[in-house]
Amino acid sequence: MKSVTHICSAILVGMGGVVLLGWVLKIEMLKRVLPGLVAMNPATVMAFIFSGVSLGLCGAETVSPSTKRRAALVLAWLVAGLGFLKCGSYLFGWKIAVDQILFSSELPDAQTGIANRMAPNTAFNFLLSGMALVLMDRKTRSRWHPTDVLALLVGLLSLLAVIGYLLNSISFYRVTTYIPMALHTAVVFLVLVAGLISARTDHGLARLLCSRSSGGTTMRRLLPAAIIIPLLLALLRSLGEQAGFYDVSFGISLMVAITIAVFASLIFSNAVALEKADEARRQAEEKIQQLNAELKQHANQLEEVNKELEAFSYSVSHDLRAPLRAVDGFSNILLKKYSTEIPADARRLVNTIITNARQMGMLIDDLLRLSQLGRQSLSKRPVKILFMVEGLIRDLRREHQGREIVIHLQELPDAVADAALLKQVLVNLLSNAFKFTRQKEKAEIEIGCRREAGEKIYFIRDNGAGFDMAYVKKLFGVFQRLHSVEQFEGTGVGLSIVQRIIQRHGGRIWAESIVGQGATFYFSLPD
Repeated sequence: MKSVTHICSAILVGMGGVVLLGWVLKIEMLKRVLPGLVAMNPATVMAFIFSGVSLGLCGAETVSPSTKRRAALVLAWLVAGLGFLKCGSYLFGWKIAVDQILFSSELPDAQTGIANRMAPNTAFNFLLSGMALVLMDRKTRSRWHPTDVLALLVGLLSLLAVIGYLLNSISFYRVTTYIPMALHTAVVFLVLVAGLISARTDHGLARLLCSRSSGGTTMRRLLPAAIIIPLLLALLRSLGEQAGFYDVSFGISLMVAITIAVFASLIFSNAVALEKADEARRQAEEKIQQLNAELKQHANQLEEVNKELEAFSYSVSHDLRAPLRAVDGFSNILLKKYSTEIPADARRLVNTIITNARQMGMLIDDLLRLSQLGRQSLSKRPVKILFMVEGLIRDLRREHQGREIVIHLQELPDAVADAALLKQVLVNLLSNAFKFTRQKEKAEIEIGCRREAGEKIYFIRDNGAGFDMAYVKKLFGVFQRLHSVEQFEGTGVGLSIVQRIIQRHGGRIWAESIVGQGATFYFSLPD
């Protein structure tokens, strides 16, 4: 439809240019198409050129929206103003000869001596067309679009003029004794109507014409036939009568019969096509309903399995706490009570047991938190992330006293999130940044945010150990570690918890890194 608008704009400007060339070079064929027909008035030519340029600007992509809209409005108001002044001269006798300014010496007809003027129906069409261009993006409360209504009125008046010329009915293209609308003027108005209707495809007639609905399909099939077939049959009837093949009554009867037959065939074929489309739609709906039922069943099964897995994880994690506490407690008692009797090697082994028991306790705690995330409801509210990060940095600095750590903290916009869960995300990511920069003489950590495509993207960047991007897909998996426990402590569950929290907030998380040069973790939240 956009291409139709551009083509119509080019035709308007091109046709106006051709007729204007006819006035400049005094070529009668360019001014009036056929001998004996009315010539297109120069003011009419300029109005068509202005309309074409205004219409083209409405669909232009190389001009800034404000510039193109202002230029289009100026030209549209010129067209409407020209039509208004000429209508006023006919209705109220205003002495404003706007159609006599250009080529005034060439306007009088060589045979009659009467000056060529803009016809009343032509002036009225320009008034309507100019207002249609002005109101291009307006719509009423009842969702009517003034441009479509005005364009249809212009199209009706122009079509009547074309019919009048085809069937030699003067009253269709001439208002009383005034100069008639020129044939090519009526045709160019129809082109302008096509451009006006196709300029906006998001509403009105163009939207219906482009629609894949039954209404849009029916309109595309029947509308051209409803316009072309009666015109063609009326023309054939008129030519047959003039040739003496039949009289008027037989010609009318023949035209009516053929019209009935043709439109009955069109309606029948359209009904068959719609029936097939409805049948296909019903089958598609039945298939969708069946798929929805299966999907709902699978969703219920998946929900039950998830509940069982969460319950199992919670139960296992909870039940493992008791033996771990026993191992840790009795090992400590053994060291305290029999420390003098236990050899050094045995004492080292007991300490290893205690360390691993505590490590496993931390792992169980993380598993518990991970299993609880699925059952925990979100309590979203505005969160001051900058204030939260500043507090966490102070706590982490106390834990890492004696290290040179430079923090680059940018402005962090507030977010709507579950404060407790978001704090857990920041604790995990900031703790990792502090931990993985431990081997650097001067650790540098940067925390910032940027807005992008309706999201707030927060990031935490460090110059620490980094990781190999070949294993980035494993980064957020449970128990996945890209460094050994001897290098950096941890359970391998923290990033899985972070990912689950961010996903529950409707965001996403990812990371970038270069081994030995640090890593950057990004997470997004809806803006």
